[in-house]
Amino acid sequence: MKSKKIRNLLLISTIFIVLLWLGYPMIKDVFKKHYNSITYYEYKPQSTVVSDVDISKMPQAKAVPMLMYHGIVLKEDSQNTSLANFISQMEILKKHGYETITLEQYDKFLNDKATLPPKPIVITFDDGRKDSYYRSDSVLKELGFKATIFIVSGKQNDKDKFFLSWDELKVLRDSGRWDIQAHGTYSHNKIIDDPYNNTGYFLSSKRYKKGVGLESDDAFETRVENDFLQNIVDLKLQLGIVPKYYAIPLNDYGEKAKTNYPDAVRFNWRLMKKYFRLSFVQANSSSDTNRFYLNIYNYKDTDRYMTARIEVKDMSPDVLIRTLEDAIPAEPSYSFDRSKVNLVENAIQNSYGNIVIKDDGIHVMGSPENESARILFGDTHWANYTVEASMQRVSGRSIFLMGNVMNGSNYIAFGFTDNGIALREYVEGNEYDLRRPILKKGFGDSTHLYRLVFKGDKVSAYIDEAPVYLDVPISTFKGQVGIKVWGDSEIAEGLLQSLRVQPNK
Repeated sequence: MKSKKIRNLLLISTIFIVLLWLGYPMIKDVFKKHYNSITYYEYKPQSTVVSDVDISKMPQAKAVPMLMYHGIVLKEDSQNTSLANFISQMEILKKHGYETITLEQYDKFLNDKATLPPKPIVITFDDGRKDSYYRSDSVLKELGFKATIFIVSGKQNDKDKFFLSWDELKVLRDSGRWDIQAHGTYSHNKIIDDPYNNTGYFLSSKRYKKGVGLESDDAFETRVENDFLQNIVDLKLQLGIVPKYYAIPLNDYGEKAKTNYPDAVRFNWRLMKKYFRLSFVQANSSSDTNRFYLNIYNYKDTDRYMTARIEVKDMSPDVLIRTLEDAIPAEPSYSFDRSKVNLVENAIQNSYGNIVIKDDGIHVMGSPENESARILFGDTHWANYTVEASMQRVSGRSIFLMGNVMNGSNYIAFGFTDNGIALREYVEGNEYDLRRPILKKGFGDSTHLYRLVFKGDKVSAYIDEAPVYLDVPISTFKGQVGIKVWGDSEIAEGLLQSLRVQPNK
């Protein structure tokens, strides 16, 4: 009897295992469908969200900030935005009087065919994920907002269920709230780029095949251009949309990532300008969203292929609104001193090197890997202003007050280097002494007040209120302010104790 029970148990177990094996594909499909399904979120605020700001008497805006999102997730993670936080971010934008505009409106503004509302903003989503739409659409609808979604069309072609299908994208297209634009076909894919199975980015590395080697220059360029073209064709055939705007995949064309084809950057930029009217880059760091590399407001003369977006992620609503409000285009005006040094961190832009804020000021330091370091403040559209800074060289060879900083290759610099005082202009990375340096050995090792006064196409420079160079002709007429340090034989360090910027009347 006992052995019969054992045989029956073994038989039942065998049958169960066989049925489980036969049914696995079906079970797997059910779980997959469940995993990839997502419920449309219905946003129902307790009361109507309205603006607390009267914008009726405000002037038309001169520039536009743009936000970038990826997924809207239920549980906070490091790459996306939680639903709760997204709702709070949208509500605070509404309360502060922001009005969404489309990329087409922005494009018309650039070409003097449209004006801007007093507080415009563009909201964008990258990649075309399901959760970008299903968890945000009702929020946008209720608040009267619009958005753009940039599509990686290879995901739709491959029927990847994590991403919106072509049929779902037609719903977005017909809603009146969503604009659909280009983000590449397989542009986010990684490819093997050497014999050791290391990988590079699809748009910036040559593909390696075992037994064949690296693809040729022509093969690389054909593959990359086809990625642009297929994306355009997909949107046109599936949605009837001819895309005019392009979000740069992974915010990189080979400038930062490892590449085995140095001409990838030049080639991608050429294609982008050939096929699109605008393209979009990231203004801040992905790993630290409070660290900005670019001005967050886009003006008429902003490079159309470097249109800046803020990657929001789970930035708190208060930080987001403060970031936007603090950078609203205005007359050149900013100041801090040691009594306010703890409040300065959010105002620092486009810094590199090591920045340490202490009670005695901001320490700007190089590193063994970087001979120089800098911090910037303000707006690239500041013009005709006076900037003065109390600063000291701690170590290294030079410390300079910077003004009219358009980028890392074009600016004015005044300060102490080696054994003298110098006034220089940098044009496309080339250094020019505007006047003969003045020898003053050891001068920069103590604290002094450096001042630059910009008036049109001339600059005057002062130290401790005394004029050093007056009415010197320059070729850069606007830009940010900051300081930089440099040292080759030892790590450079400078101390910035105070900074003040004010407009010249």
